Amino acid sequence: MKPKPTEQDLAIILEAMLVADETITFNAVSREAPALFPHASSLTRRPAMADQVKQAMTRQEAVRNHALKISKSGPATVAARLQAAEARVQDLEEKNRLLVAGLRAALLSVGRIGGMAAWKEYFPVHSEAFRQLQAMNGIPTAEIVQLSGSPLEGEDTRRHHASTPSPSASAPMLSIERLRSERSTDPT
Repeated sequence: MKPKPTEQDLAIILEAMLVADETITFNAVSREAPALFPHASSLTRRPAMADQVKQAMTRQEAVRNHALKISKSGPATVAARLQAAEARVQDLEEKNRLLVAGLRAALLSVGRIGGMAAWKEYFPVHSEAFRQLQAMNGIPTAEIVQLSGSPLEGEDTRRHHASTPSPSASAPMLSIERLRSERSTDPT
């Protein structure tokens, strides 16, 4: 019994043809892998595979058009475009780092008000965003570290807390109650 070809098998064949710059057609794919696709209709009868081949054809056309544009440009123009693209990537990476740092600071400040529970309660519709931020390491984590000046075993282990600074007139303190009331009156 012949193995039933999968979409992954087709993807591997199409990628190889794209890299080799072989013209992608249904007949060409069946010639490339006759054991998996003995006829072009083996591909056209299955809509998912037919779409996959059509997408590869479109991608190949775009790659060839781009290569044609580059070949018509001089080496200095191509080098300038490449340098501009690299500068753009570097600029976007810097902005991304800045946004992540700003977000961490914002989350830390919300954490001081009411903890991550308050953040999650205030932004329940953003739970997917929260998962993505965790995947990007954008959520601050607290690590407990034993300091050299910490009490030794047998000593008085009661904690001495510094007094909480009083809010100044220029920076009013927020409370979780205020956030909840704002959320309940928010029309969105």
